[in-house]
Amino acid sequence: MRNMIKNVFGWLESRKDLFNKIMPYFLMVYFFLISCPYIFAPWPFLNNIFSNSNTALVLRALFLLLYALFALILLIANKMHLDMKWLLVCVILFILFVLSAILVPKQLGGYSFYFTGKVQYKSTTIGVMSILTHIARFGGDLLCFYFLFTVYARLFQNKNQFTWIIFPCILIALFGCCYAVVFQRDIIRGIISDGLSPEHLTANFHSKNEFGIFLFGGSIAIIYIFFTNTHWGFKFLALLLPVFIAFAFLSNCKLAAICILLLIIFGYIYYIVVCWKTKLKISITLISIALILIVGLILICNVDALKNIPVVGKFFEAISNIFKNFKFNSLFGRASEWGIVPLFVNGIYTFIGFCPAVGYEYIMLTTSINGAATIPVYDLHNAYLDFYAYHGIVGLVALVIVYVYLFSLIAKIGKHNKLSAFLIGGITVCGMLFGMAETYTMFISMSANTFVLNILIVGTIFLEAKNYKIFESKEKKQEVLANA
Repeated sequence: MRNMIKNVFGWLESRKDLFNKIMPYFLMVYFFLISCPYIFAPWPFLNNIFSNSNTALVLRALFLLLYALFALILLIANKMHLDMKWLLVCVILFILFVLSAILVPKQLGGYSFYFTGKVQYKSTTIGVMSILTHIARFGGDLLCFYFLFTVYARLFQNKNQFTWIIFPCILIALFGCCYAVVFQRDIIRGIISDGLSPEHLTANFHSKNEFGIFLFGGSIAIIYIFFTNTHWGFKFLALLLPVFIAFAFLSNCKLAAICILLLIIFGYIYYIVVCWKTKLKISITLISIALILIVGLILICNVDALKNIPVVGKFFEAISNIFKNFKFNSLFGRASEWGIVPLFVNGIYTFIGFCPAVGYEYIMLTTSINGAATIPVYDLHNAYLDFYAYHGIVGLVALVIVYVYLFSLIAKIGKHNKLSAFLIGGITVCGMLFGMAETYTMFISMSANTFVLNILIVGTIFLEAKNYKIFESKEKKQEVLANA
């Protein structure tokens, strides 16, 4: 048995270059597979396969198994060591999550008062399967986090490899825009001509929020590919940015639209700095067109006098209607629910978190009883508050440690290459901002929503750290201390 294991390990080590070469393509396929639960809403058969509670869990478990299995193959083939500090973080978080699942109450109830005067008692019971499912999901989140930091992110050889992993996100976002134009043109026409509510502009997704998340992810991918891929044809992807931000505004995905706009401005500044002493290239021309179009449309929508100009007045009025429902004072749409958190995250749960299997039900019940929302909700729409609610102070501290660790590496990279640090730092900040109004927890997540950012940020930081021997210098310091 021992000899057989040794032979398997030897075979894997001999195929190291092959496995490392196919890693980006494996991650590309993996990203598409985990995106399937979001993108097939208009087609009942496919949607039922990927979104039905039973089949969805089985498929997600299968995809996660493939992700973990390939990570183990890479780990063995490259003779890599397990990173004990991140393993310890994962073990502590998982133990506290299980403890929370054991301690939380399993029955909830309360009286709901309707505007009609009707009073109704509402109650709910949380089953064992629901709790076990949430434990398994969080275990999956930790598994993805651990293998990303320990294996995948450490094996990238160049930035062009990221292109194949994140390109499907651009295609998914573009397909959503095309689907909306073809099959939801009446909704778009109503928004543009009459200023109707944009809530139903969901494209091929289940909700406008999912649409907005993929528009944001696609924009991140475009910005990154634009500045890192050496093939000139990829520069034309910049022309998709006005399309993505237009649909973000049309669907009233406020923060997605703002973050995409910030990405474009940030990218423009970055490119001006990089090409300040060079000729005017087609790249800077394309991104200039994109920026001018977006900023121009935003400005003219606020000038009412333009609507009275013959012929073009209707165009300006249409632009104004697009922004009619876009109100910055409602940017944090679920802020009214944030005050619910202290009602159930208290006592010991302040430190270990309140198991989401019960927490989701508590929020839905409380919002419907207290009238904090027009409809019952379970999503706080704030990644940091959400992580605190379900993982406590300990979980939030662990998340902050991850951010501090990554930004410390970015700072060290900045000593060698300020522009590279500026690029990845800007993308990281935009991702953090997006999490302020969406449950978009980066790094400790197995969701397709954050996959693009996780791979780009962690992978690029580790690649640059390896190129500038930041990890090696750290290891040498540890050896010196050990010998002393």
